[in-house]
Amino acid sequence: MGIIIPTAEEADKFTKSKKIGILATQATVDSEAYVNEIAKINPEIKVFQQTCPLFVPIIESGEKGEKLDLVIKKYLNELFIKSEKIDAVILGCTHYAVIENEIKKYLPEKVKIVSQGGIIAEKLKNYFKKHPEIEKNLKKRKERIYLTTKDSEKIKKLAKDFFGEEIDIKLVKI
Repeated sequence: MGIIIPTAEEADKFTKSKKIGILATQATVDSEAYVNEIAKINPEIKVFQQTCPLFVPIIESGEKGEKLDLVIKKYLNELFIKSEKIDAVILGCTHYAVIENEIKKYLPEKVKIVSQGGIIAEKLKNYFKKHPEIEKNLKKRKERIYLTTKDSEKIKKLAKDFFGEEIDIKLVKI
């Protein structure tokens, strides 16, 4: 299903000004994936991208506080210099949802923050409704299985930060 296309399909619901900011990794910005997909759906929307190279390392280190706040302020300042009329900001990396509340603190009051988790969940739910043959073949045991190539305390801490609870991890050898 992906993340970018389902988010782009909803983009015009986020903005009245037709100006959206994207906080993303360097690779995502360089690909212009959001710019291109949003333009396909609504060419009137202008997309302003901001690379955030320090977000993932900070998130993965579990660091919060002053350092994270300074980095968030820096990236948001750079984004809003590009266009002060942005009224929605898409978190263009799944890691960024972990610091969504911290980012919200520094956004102007009328700017919406868009995290893809809810969008993707809703799109997947709708996809299964349209394709009951797929859903029919799914096992519904209400079981979550988390696979990783490394079992360490860092992975367990990150998992707890990402999911809000301790999880059982199954080690996979590649």
